[in-house]
Amino acid sequence: MAWTQQRLAAARACVVLLVVIACLFMWTAVLSFDPLDPPSPHVYPHPDPCRNAGGLAGAFVAYKMFEYFGKGAYAAVGGLTLALLVFASRGRMPSLWQRVLGVSLLIGVVSAAAHCLTDPTAWPEQRGGVLGFVVASWLQQSVKWMTI
Repeated sequence: MAWTQQRLAAARACVVLLVVIACLFMWTAVLSFDPLDPPSPHVYPHPDPCRNAGGLAGAFVAYKMFEYFGKGAYAAVGGLTLALLVFASRGRMPSLWQRVLGVSLLIGVVSAAAHCLTDPTAWPEQRGGVLGFVVASWLQQSVKWMTI
């Protein structure tokens, strides 16, 4: 193997290792999300210690993901995990833009569905987040316009 190919293989292995660590951290943070943890404005004082298994950093990451994506946060972390598996097994990501578009649409659909199907009195983090609200509102306006 040539010197540049060895460097490329080492760089690929480092990238895969870093993304594996990031995926594990994000799954830990998202699965142990508690809306009462410190970044939340819904309660004061916050529980001490933080209930998230990822600590304060995990609570912050999970809160922001649920704030923006709602239940679509699971789809976002799942998409990152699938991308990692494809990159680790093949060494490259074929048709990257199509995969990014597909995962983005999946996140939007999951967020909008969670917004529409969840109790309206629930906190936004437990529904579809900002993305779910925007997509669901746009879809509701579009359907209302089409039925007139």
